[in-house]
Amino acid sequence: MIKKLIGMEIERYSGEVCISEYSYEDRELKRYRLVFGDGESLVLWETSGMCYSGWTTASWGNWQWSHKRMPFSYALKSGPIDVEIEEEEEVSITVTSIQDGCIIAEVEKDGGDPWYPEGFVSIDEGLFISTRRTMSERPVWIFEGSSGLGKSSLAAMSGEKVFETDSVKKLPEQIWADIVVIGNKRGFSVETIKQCLPRGTRPIVVHFSE
Repeated sequence: MIKKLIGMEIERYSGEVCISEYSYEDRELKRYRLVFGDGESLVLWETSGMCYSGWTTASWGNWQWSHKRMPFSYALKSGPIDVEIEEEEEVSITVTSIQDGCIIAEVEKDGGDPWYPEGFVSIDEGLFISTRRTMSERPVWIFEGSSGLGKSSLAAMSGEKVFETDSVKKLPEQIWADIVVIGNKRGFSVETIKQCLPRGTRPIVVHFSE
């Protein structure tokens, strides 16, 4: 398959990483989106968990095609280039520059071992430069406003990790989420929420009003 690669989006999001048997840790993760000239994009990301025997941790490389036109925040240094995409379903996918044969992106589902998976995602980020749209820190959207305006509904439809303040009596030391919905039961302020966000985040306040 031949396509013209025009840019890349790097999405930083809150996720969990398996660090030992049935033990997970909140961390900032990355999802890559390669954007092509025909409007399609290729989303790449890693997941982790335990191997099927429960003996050790495991990792998987994942990819998914999207037909929605999306903006991007990283442009190719040399401008758009033609690439060849070799995809073996449920096994691997590779994006290679036709001009010089360099591998731009590579994903292995399980590294060739379905019982003890060591899958991965590899991106040559050095081929790209940031644009004005680039966010150097992970964005966290804080929804605040009166009840009954759809804060929780909109957050749920986003598909992102959501933290609802009404679900707790006391805020955790750190809030790992992509969207924080401030309810009106506890009286938590926007500034209080910001103080609970991990370092390296960019809080963005969204106010709901009629």
